[in-house]
Amino acid sequence: MASSYWRSSLPTASWSFFLLPVIPSSLVSFLACPTMPISWNIFTSDSAGNPLKPLQSGSFMLSTRPLYIPGRDLRTSPSFSHEPEYIFLPMSYSCESGVDTCYCPIIGKCEYSNYTLDLNKLQSLGTHVGNHNRNYYFTLTATNNAGLSSTEHIDILVDDSPPERGIVLEGPVDGNDIDYTSENSFIVHWFGFIDHESDIKMYRIAIANSCLSTDDLESPHQDIILQYKELPSTEQSVVMNYNNTGKVFTTVVAYNYAMEPSKAVCSDGILRDTTPPKLKNIRVSHAKWRETLFCDGATTFLLTSNMEKIILTIKYPDFQRTCFQINQSMNECNQMIQSLPTRIMENDDAIPEILLNTIPIYTTKEFAFIPSDHIHIDWEIDDGKSQIDDFYIGIARYENDVPCVPTLLDYKPTHRNTRFSFHHAGIGSNEPFYILLKAVNKANLQSTTAIGPFLIDDTPPEYNNIPVVEIKGMSIYISWSKDTFYDAEQRSNIQTIYFQFGHDDVMVTELLEWTLTHSKKCVSGDFCFSYPLSNLQHADTAQGLLFYANVYIYNIVGHFKELRTPVFRLPTMYPPGKGHHLPVEDH
Repeated sequence: MASSYWRSSLPTASWSFFLLPVIPSSLVSFLACPTMPISWNIFTSDSAGNPLKPLQSGSFMLSTRPLYIPGRDLRTSPSFSHEPEYIFLPMSYSCESGVDTCYCPIIGKCEYSNYTLDLNKLQSLGTHVGNHNRNYYFTLTATNNAGLSSTEHIDILVDDSPPERGIVLEGPVDGNDIDYTSENSFIVHWFGFIDHESDIKMYRIAIANSCLSTDDLESPHQDIILQYKELPSTEQSVVMNYNNTGKVFTTVVAYNYAMEPSKAVCSDGILRDTTPPKLKNIRVSHAKWRETLFCDGATTFLLTSNMEKIILTIKYPDFQRTCFQINQSMNECNQMIQSLPTRIMENDDAIPEILLNTIPIYTTKEFAFIPSDHIHIDWEIDDGKSQIDDFYIGIARYENDVPCVPTLLDYKPTHRNTRFSFHHAGIGSNEPFYILLKAVNKANLQSTTAIGPFLIDDTPPEYNNIPVVEIKGMSIYISWSKDTFYDAEQRSNIQTIYFQFGHDDVMVTELLEWTLTHSKKCVSGDFCFSYPLSNLQHADTAQGLLFYANVYIYNIVGHFKELRTPVFRLPTMYPPGKGHHLPVEDH
């Protein structure tokens, strides 16, 4: 007995019969047809079911006399009696040599082997449309001229309802839905497709740049379909391949055993991204270093004391040649220079070449300084495709090579915040370190940037001796040597000093700035500060006031030490007046 399913009206059916007489139970095909014919084929076979060749011993020859088929049609339909209805084949079957439906032995006439029976009575009564979710039965008996018979029973379930829609997700079975990937293949799984009558027979799965319809999957060779697969109902997942970048959608259609398709179900899509996230505009609050130049091929950056970069467009051939020969490379881990904030300098051609030649070239041993162990860092992200999964912050020891893994403080997540603070990180003032910032996107691509090396400098600078004020010509000079002022953490000379002149408790000038980068060559001493004498003489209102200079020595992070020079007197700004010579009489 064979069981079959139809969508609605009872279709054309085709069976194959083998003689001794044997009718196999396999159903060849079902097609919907309004005339309701039933077709079958008859061949000869031995008792093992193997087809016999012509002239083989024991073969049976079929006559062209019609067979008869006792039929019991639609027994569950109220329009028909439960008694069987006998329907006989007509006498009009004929066979000509060479017709595909004929069997022609070497000896004897060709015999017709394909028979079709029109169930016209059902159609004339209007009962050829089956009821949904009902079983119908056919009994087919074939008798040859030797009086031998074979009977086959066919059960038919009418199913005119499509399967219920399910859910389609990208990702492994029993796993979460994934929206991003960096791989060239991904898993799709689905569940919830149900057919209560004939069950699910198969699935059709396709990926495309947009959601597809059921009709689109009926013609799977369309250009809009990137990949197409058919799977039996036992499968609930499949691996789909996609070598391009961008977002694709997965569409699944389920078919029941009546080949009725469900509505197309589309996933929310998956985006393939092969570009790791890029960190930019990284700022460490209050961090400072000395100004340097960074040469990257034909591009020259001025790295400011605030840890910002300026792209220089100067046209000095000698300087460009020198910078191009240096060509500092940026390795995979140390992307710090590229990730620093960029500032635009107007009219950078105004920077004289002689000044550029005094600015040192950046090296990875260039230290930046933080004024305390309260470290705050913020950044921005440049990732145009995948969303960020999270950021991670760690601290690594200073070594000769730029580190890529934290060795002092392991990575901590920021929960997708673009800022992070360390409070009392436990790092000493004499312990240089790097801050490692790692970004991971939802395609599981990551990038790591090492910022530093840093030193925590929480002490002010010191001095070995107090400079002396000298008046030479029309200027006031304060001179000092390289070892006069120093900072225990900083390895370079003091960069900034402020001077302010006064007398008694009165300050007669504003704070006057001196910077190392703008210092001039001195007659005596390694460094010096000069101030016009006449500007101070106007404050000498009492003739002979004792003046002094307050000196504020700043280190690079802003801590300062205040000291006062020995007092000094100013020469008068007025020349001596004319005197009178009076004779002295002797008494």
